[in-house]
Amino acid sequence: MRGIWISAFLLVAFALCAATAMAQSVPIENVVMHLPFNETTGRVFADAGLNGNDGSFCRRRVVSSGYDPIDASAVTATGQFGSGFDMSSEINGISYDTMITVPMSAALPSQGSNFAVSFWMKQENWARPTNPTDYLNPYGVIASHLGNDLAWSVGIDYVNSPDKATNMLVFRTDDGLNIDWSTEVASFFPDSYHHFLCQFEGWTGITALYVDGMSVADTGTSGWLFSTTEGFVIGARDRPDVYYPITTGVLDDFAIINGVVSPSQVASIYGSGVASAGLSLKAHYTMDQTTGSLVADASGSGNDGTLRGYSVYHPFDVADASVDGPIGKAVAFEGALQEFVRIEPSDSQISAGEAFTVTFWANVSNWKANGIIASQNKDSDFGYSIGLHTSGGLIVRTTDYGVSEVKYGGVKLDGTGGLAALPPDEFAHFAVVIDSAGQVAKIFVNGDEVVQDLLNGWTVTEDFGTVLGARRLNPPHEADYVSYPLNGVLDDFAVILGQLTESEVELAMAQGVAALYSVLQIPGDATGDQIVDDADAKRLASNWGVGSATREMGDFNGDGIVGAADAAILAANWGYGVVAETTAVPEPGAMVLVVGAMFVVLLGRRRHG
Repeated sequence: MRGIWISAFLLVAFALCAATAMAQSVPIENVVMHLPFNETTGRVFADAGLNGNDGSFCRRRVVSSGYDPIDASAVTATGQFGSGFDMSSEINGISYDTMITVPMSAALPSQGSNFAVSFWMKQENWARPTNPTDYLNPYGVIASHLGNDLAWSVGIDYVNSPDKATNMLVFRTDDGLNIDWSTEVASFFPDSYHHFLCQFEGWTGITALYVDGMSVADTGTSGWLFSTTEGFVIGARDRPDVYYPITTGVLDDFAIINGVVSPSQVASIYGSGVASAGLSLKAHYTMDQTTGSLVADASGSGNDGTLRGYSVYHPFDVADASVDGPIGKAVAFEGALQEFVRIEPSDSQISAGEAFTVTFWANVSNWKANGIIASQNKDSDFGYSIGLHTSGGLIVRTTDYGVSEVKYGGVKLDGTGGLAALPPDEFAHFAVVIDSAGQVAKIFVNGDEVVQDLLNGWTVTEDFGTVLGARRLNPPHEADYVSYPLNGVLDDFAVILGQLTESEVELAMAQGVAALYSVLQIPGDATGDQIVDDADAKRLASNWGVGSATREMGDFNGDGIVGAADAAILAANWGYGVVAETTAVPEPGAMVLVVGAMFVVLLGRRRHG
């Protein structure tokens, strides 16, 4: 029996020489963002770091694919007659463009028919500023129709002149000889309603335009192109490339009138609204609904519509994109659907002069296919982009927007450079290290630093914030606002302040980025304060011999009992956290006290055993 206790004492003495648990190699404060992509439902990928840089999973959607219906209460505004619909709105913190989608029917206009389009619109500012990228002014398609062998559209466009940008209301049809008609609206008083009626007459085309009850001459500006998907849309056009919704304003009393409307009837509509004019209507939307998503057709023709909201940052459920990855789950981007993850701008994102590392797993079927992996634009102060290119490699660009020259870097992945070709449809791990000057200092592929043999880089996203899986240009309504989408899978994406070492990159690859910064459970720390000291010793002593014990009671080895093995662990880590070092160096005096106390306890137990 005596030999057992001596052995226990020697175990304690040996444990004092053991290395203690390592602290995190990367302070969690240095983790700018970490998206493990482990969510399998919902619309947000959570940032596992401290900065809340969550990413919304988005998909560029065309009208025909079905935007989410929205409730009229979110867009109801004061109309010319009753209520109207605000064509831009914010719902749950997301800005939406308002539109009404109506299925095509035989009751809607057809080729060769006579009809008129009538509506009221109010704009806070009818004039367009000289800066054409200011989307807080009227611009875009008010309505577009494609079906029954007929296409037509109405919207607001602008014409730049040397001294100003003039807004024009424009109509267009593909039926007849006169296909365009326009009039200037820039001179209208701000925050005012105005009535518009455009007459279409079969093979002749557009024959008249009335503004506030008066006929106006054609100013010769071309109109908007039409939808390319069959249907009738109020508030936008349905095209897979770009749909140009009307960006601002309130719309009211929208109607499609059958036949040719006389000047006196136009005056009646202007004075009292469509319903009081006694006309034959193909469709009539009073827009007086204040709840629900159904927009009823008051004409009796059955052309009911659905109120929908579209956002260029349209959140989409991650369920269809969640796949297995090297570290838990991953996100699969389908390039044809132009999917991307958008992280809102934040102060925590990378600024000029900061060294940082971007690390991630990627899996693509073709390493020579174009695709953006990640791109950041921080208030046009500092930006970077990382992506794949047809040159066969991973390419990197950084920019401080003119303060110094643009920096490039990259490595060939197709076997034409110094690195063996990466196999398709298999995950590979990457870490891109950027120094404080914005230079691409190192690139690691599958844990090994590789020679850079490419100097190229994708243009940085123009959308403030960070975008994964694509690049966004000219937001929010210009052509190609989602470009070079990635067709592949990303996992365990992180941006970390500082230049990771090769061993840190290897750790991130082997165990995931979380292994770099996770706060470890320090052996011997019963109080959870990341320090092993007297408080932990007292906690252990007060629970000595107790069964069904927990870590907080002093059970450090997990056997359910607070005993000699736990005391050995406490002694081995005594002093951890008192000094900011990765390895605890216990003071000799404290060590002696701990060992002595244990020896006394052990002898006492032997005498009473």
